[in-house]
Amino acid sequence: MTDTDWAIKHLPRPKLSGLLCHLKGLGYRLFGPVKRDNAIVYDEIDAAIDLPVGYRDQQEGGYYRLEPTGDESLFSYVVGPDSWKKYLFPPQETIFKAKKQNGKLVFEAVNTWIQAMLRDVKNYYW
Repeated sequence: MTDTDWAIKHLPRPKLSGLLCHLKGLGYRLFGPVKRDNAIVYDEIDAAIDLPVGYRDQQEGGYYRLEPTGDESLFSYVVGPDSWKKYLFPPQETIFKAKKQNGKLVFEAVNTWIQAMLRDVKNYYW
């Protein structure tokens, strides 16, 4: 690897806005950091304008505070009291529905990856 492989890269704010708008237009839900109750937490966002601007965090053992940076910076903080876990591993998720039809159980997948799995299982066992 060369030094340029490790060079700091950044995405200009207008391009970040464009990227998020494009993803939203494709039907993706957007999640990112937001300022709520004097903390940075993860939540659903609609656009780059929803991101906290001009904050940094101060953290020590048992201590978390936000303070203004005095500039227009994004991502100058570590998300302290929150985690991606609730989005990556939801505590409850419907993966399929079953109903009785003509004396047989019929399974309906809710997610596309589950649909593929059910199709494969059905082809293998039936």
